[in-house]
Amino acid sequence: MASHSAQTFGVSPDQLPLPKDELLRLLRGLHESSHFNRVMVHSATSKWLLNPQFHMPVDVANESDLRLEDANDACNRTAAVYLLRDLNDPKNGIFQHMYYKTVLLISQLYRYTYDRWFQPYRSEIDRGQFLTKVNLPPASILPPDTCSMAMVDWVRRLHSNFCQRIESIKSQETATEEIASEEPFYVMQPVFYAIAVALRACTYDIDVANFGDTPVLIVCTGIDRGLSAPIDLSTIDKQDRRDVVTDSSGKLVAVETALSVAITFLMELEAREQLGSGMKPDPIQSMRVLTRYDVAFRAKDVLGWDTETMGALRGPSSTWVDLEKYPVETSDKRGRLEHFDFMCRFHRPDAERERLPPTSTAACHQLTDNL
Repeated sequence: MASHSAQTFGVSPDQLPLPKDELLRLLRGLHESSHFNRVMVHSATSKWLLNPQFHMPVDVANESDLRLEDANDACNRTAAVYLLRDLNDPKNGIFQHMYYKTVLLISQLYRYTYDRWFQPYRSEIDRGQFLTKVNLPPASILPPDTCSMAMVDWVRRLHSNFCQRIESIKSQETATEEIASEEPFYVMQPVFYAIAVALRACTYDIDVANFGDTPVLIVCTGIDRGLSAPIDLSTIDKQDRRDVVTDSSGKLVAVETALSVAITFLMELEAREQLGSGMKPDPIQSMRVLTRYDVAFRAKDVLGWDTETMGALRGPSSTWVDLEKYPVETSDKRGRLEHFDFMCRFHRPDAERERLPPTSTAACHQLTDNL
């Protein structure tokens, strides 16, 4: 039984027992794969995002509770990303479905963000941390111009609604992981309230050579409570700003830019907040003992972890691997992405059959009016 289980975790029985440093590298690798798949389910799969039985869409008029999984998926993140779809026929309340194009979009968005953000062996992932939380609101009659105060107000209302509903459901339910670890596990970070990103689906071109060139709108919500410093969009280089929105005082409240620039901005913001205010709870200070909800915990005994000689297996897992002995090239990050790319290729032919001609952000509503 033990040898069969060891093979389940990718280890041949004749390799056991493993040295402690190699065992820790293997356990961290299992942890990374589990993290990739868990975040992917909620961020890049049609089974979740395009199925109302699982993903309750964010909506300015929707006051129903979120599923706890969606609420927890927004915790320990820097920003929400809203994929906005234009309603094509407001009279009849229908929109061009573009199902496979949407599937391809959410897949590429997750792949791009993960590749930019994740650092093998070093990223904090023990509480499901990731850079963004993707939401797919219902198709709506959106403001005609993406980079406009009207769109800023729209995104702010969406984000406010989402944050309120997260707080509501989390005040009523507690995740089993938090009960088992006896400490906070999923925590809304102050920066999450302060910033949001919108990507208008009709501007997404499935043939774009560089997905990072996809236009997005970065929006400041004006809620800076708990931050080490206010959000300052002026730090985005002028040459990278495709358009801007300013308030009555002339302050930048939104910037339209490329996705690549937005991801860089969010990663720098994440690093600033971790350095200034720190993530809550602090992954370094919180040396939690792993539980059965962690894949590394389930694998450790089978793979030969000896608590008497090695001690309890504790986080953060970002400290487990000696990078001098095991450089990042020994991780399976590239393999995970290649496997993900293989799955995404199945969606492309269907997306090509249903797609519309790419358009500019300002022309989106003109396109939908003609459908």
